[in-house]
Amino acid sequence: SSSSSSSSSSNDSNSINLAEACPSATGYTPPTIDRLVAGGAPDDEYSSGRGWYDVIVSCLDDAAADLAAAADDSEGDDSSEEEEDDSSGNRRCPNNERDDNAPPIHQPQITGLYPSPQNAIMATVEFALTEEEAELVRMLSWCLRYHHPDQFERRGFDYAPPAADGGGAGDEAGTAGEDGTDEADELDEGGDETAEEGDGDNADVNANASNRGGNDVTFLAGFLQLYAPGVSSQIYTLAHMVWSSANWSNITHDGFGNAVHYPNPYHTGLRTSEHLSYARWGSLGEHVDSESVYTVLIAMADPTEYEGGEFYIKPKSLFGSDFTISLRPGRLSAIVFISEEAHGVGSIMSGRREMFTNELWAYDDVGLGVLRPRISDHLERTSSSSKQ
Repeated sequence: SSSSSSSSSSNDSNSINLAEACPSATGYTPPTIDRLVAGGAPDDEYSSGRGWYDVIVSCLDDAAADLAAAADDSEGDDSSEEEEDDSSGNRRCPNNERDDNAPPIHQPQITGLYPSPQNAIMATVEFALTEEEAELVRMLSWCLRYHHPDQFERRGFDYAPPAADGGGAGDEAGTAGEDGTDEADELDEGGDETAEEGDGDNADVNANASNRGGNDVTFLAGFLQLYAPGVSSQIYTLAHMVWSSANWSNITHDGFGNAVHYPNPYHTGLRTSEHLSYARWGSLGEHVDSESVYTVLIAMADPTEYEGGEFYIKPKSLFGSDFTISLRPGRLSAIVFISEEAHGVGSIMSGRREMFTNELWAYDDVGLGVLRPRISDHLERTSSSSKQ
């Protein structure tokens, strides 16, 4: 089956249509289902037929129906239902017909370049996703945890401060496992892996987590492009906006004299896409997203829903590791930054911190069932050439 045939079957799904891609309006073309299967983990489930595809479609449809029913029960009138239907038009398709009374779909807007517009290593972007797109990400995450539990991981991180010369000492600690995760970073898994996210206070998190920090992660890459191509398209749109505004293409050397290259995001691949919960964790240790080029982090929770949990970044390539920028992003806003800059999450005192993070790299999109691979593992698996 090709991606076109799978798309035709998905046209019956309201949940998928909420985030259907409009390639003519962007520089992004979703990978085909055949390429995602071929580049994926050696799993007969994906390569022998497409039954798994229909299972997730049905799960998304059921979840969307439940969400709509809950909204009807809570609102008790028809106005919210009309708004939900009218606002499902995709912001990336300018010719969509929408009711004159429908609420506007806001275009993403860059609200800050840090530490300065002239030397930016990070940007904040408002209106990164619509409410419908955010709900689709949550529904896809839930469906994958339920039907493909291997896509879920309880992941801890070791603290690894960046080297003074800008070298790799700040890379995520641990050695890469077969699935591309850092074996030394993983905590013993316990409890219900598919538990609801964000229950209760963070004061009683795992003792190891209070020292090392971490998150509960559902890996979406591969599935995201198939079931929510408009969301994956938006990830590239956000990265390209910042890349262009920050003039990252003009940077040839970092502050230590090392040669660097920041390619057009539309020429990169999606290395990982992760729905993150910090309900069982107290922080996230300082680290770099080694081997990635750009990180697009989208806040799925309002900062009023949790106490503490500031995102911080240390632009070592410009000012050294003592200079720190910290902020708490607004709900459905994005932080886009150069992946090799050291960053982390401060202590979460209470509440529910939920994020949607994506890393772009200079290679093809990872395939189905592959969890944030190392470059060497990816090249061995796919014999892919760099997309730079």
